[in-house]
Amino acid sequence: MPMTEAELAEWQEMLAKSRAEEAEKARERKGYPHQFKVGDGATIHLYTDAHAWTVISVSESGKTITIQGDNAELDPTWKPEMHPGGFSAHCSNNYSQRWICTPNPNGPIRKARLTKRGWSANGQSVTKGRHPFHDYNF
Repeated sequence: MPMTEAELAEWQEMLAKSRAEEAEKARERKGYPHQFKVGDGATIHLYTDAHAWTVISVSESGKTITIQGDNAELDPTWKPEMHPGGFSAHCSNNYSQRWICTPNPNGPIRKARLTKRGWSANGQSVTKGRHPFHDYNF
């Protein structure tokens, strides 16, 4: 039995809404577009290391953020477990690092922009949250 015009219009509206919701979920999973606000933490990824930053301003369009470097210190309760091997040693608990991050009002300032591939600061990937990391195995 064919649909009436009203049923077809309702179905098309429901389909459009579903597609829009799925697209928004996909953007959120990728961490963009307008996910940053002033005070949020950010992480710049440099090869295998990562550094913590704080968002200090967001452009009106939401596509450019200004970030300032944080102070990041290893949690004193975490110690690397080093074993002979690799270049000189291997850290077996490398991925369980814990850091204490605090905003640094005198830290370096950089801009990050939203690109087709996500957030970038001069070609370096930027993600939401403070996730410093030092690769002891590199």
